[in-house]
Amino acid sequence: MDNLFTDSLTRDIALTLLEKGVRIILLLAVSYIAYTIIQRLIERLFDIRFVKLSKEQERRSTTLHSLVHSVIFVIFCFLVVIMILNELRVDTTSLLAGASIIGLAIGVGAQSLVKDFVAGFFIILEGQYSIGDFVTVKGYSGTVTDVNLRTTKICSPDKVIHTIPNGLIDIVSNYTKGMYVATIRIGVSQSADPDVVLSVLQEALSVVSKRSDVHEEGASVGGLVKMEGNSFIYEVSIPARRSDAYGVCTAYRYEAAKRLAAAHIDMARFVIETQMTKTIEEQNSLSKEKKEEA
Repeated sequence: MDNLFTDSLTRDIALTLLEKGVRIILLLAVSYIAYTIIQRLIERLFDIRFVKLSKEQERRSTTLHSLVHSVIFVIFCFLVVIMILNELRVDTTSLLAGASIIGLAIGVGAQSLVKDFVAGFFIILEGQYSIGDFVTVKGYSGTVTDVNLRTTKICSPDKVIHTIPNGLIDIVSNYTKGMYVATIRIGVSQSADPDVVLSVLQEALSVVSKRSDVHEEGASVGGLVKMEGNSFIYEVSIPARRSDAYGVCTAYRYEAAKRLAAAHIDMARFVIETQMTKTIEEQNSLSKEKKEEA
């Protein structure tokens, strides 16, 4: 009788171990397949999203790719361990509670750091800006010199480096994506012949348009746009990238001033303002809409 009981108990233990072993093997196999599929999808996403990158951007992409793989691997390992322990009927409630407490403590203690890393991850993933772009972030305008998961560094025109935590970045204005139109307004005395003034401004524009940082298509002298006091206001539009706009406008002011002075034309007020208007595409779209309404 005792032998029969022992044999039955041994058989039950063996069946239980076999059943648990098969379940664990199936669990590991399914987890591995799911992990492989997700990794392939991520690789495909990176292949589609990150194309035509500079060497620096490729390095960032590789770092981000490695980080994503590592995070997914850790998450899968944790979930697999928990499921295996559940299969072995080990109470994982205390383990999960302990992990939650540790995670909460880390989250509270390094809340700003976690926020910076999450924000940096999405900035790089979405391609909001890249190294070399001219942007405005948190009131600071300049060229992006470095982007990582923790901070963004911007070099302003006065060569000051501004380091901004990514978690503080809420609004980004990127002027590098697309061509902009720099508009220069010049005040000239009403005593000057408008035809002569327009000819001088056009001559200055022809010289500046030869610069490599000027987009020739769309550059024009808008003509006499309004009167202010004793002066006529003439407008000149020059397409250029936002990062090159200040240099282009400075060059045009110099050429225009030199030629106006040579023509003995009094400048009541020179370069009233330099502003950035819509991109060329937006202006063309706006012109089409106005024509359709007319």
